[in-house]
Amino acid sequence: MDGLAGPPEQLPMLGLDDGTVLAMRAALPDMASRTVEAVTNQVPEYARSTAEMDANINVAVELALGAFLRRATGSGRRASGAPSANVLEAAYALGRGEANSGRTMNALLAAYRAGARAAWREMSELMVERAIDAATVAHFAELVFAYIDALSASSAAGHADQLATTGR
Repeated sequence: MDGLAGPPEQLPMLGLDDGTVLAMRAALPDMASRTVEAVTNQVPEYARSTAEMDANINVAVELALGAFLRRATGSGRRASGAPSANVLEAAYALGRGEANSGRTMNALLAAYRAGARAAWREMSELMVERAIDAATVAHFAELVFAYIDALSASSAAGHADQLATTGR
C-alpha cells in the first residue's frame, strides 16, 4: 500500500458520555447485521452472496465498526477519523479479494456507501435517543465519513493492484 492513509486526521475530543459509548459498543452485533443486510439488499452484486460469505462480511463489518468506535471515542485523546494501519491493510486485502471474486470497483464502492449509510443511521439514532447535542452528532458524522473514505480508498487500491497483477 502506498501511503493512502495520509496523516491521521485529528479532531477535538468527541465528548460522548461513557453510557453512550457503552450503548454503541453493545449495539455493534445488531448494527453489523443490519449493515450487511443493507449491502445485500441494495447492491445487486452482493445480493447473490452465500450464507458463509454473509457471515464473513458480518464479522468484518463488526470489527471495522468496533475499531472505528475505539478510535472515535478513545478516552483522554483526540478523536480520529483515520483507521489504524491494521484496518487499512484489511481493507486493502478486501479489495484484492473482491477483484479476485470478479466484483467490480463500482460494486465494492457501492457496498461501502450502502454500509456507511446503514451504520450511520444506527449510530445517529442511538445518539439522538440519548439526547447527544447536535454539534457532537455532526462531529461524529465527520469521523464516520472520514473513516469510510479511508477504508474505501484502501480497498480501491487493493482492487486496482490485484487487477494489475493478474493482467485484468
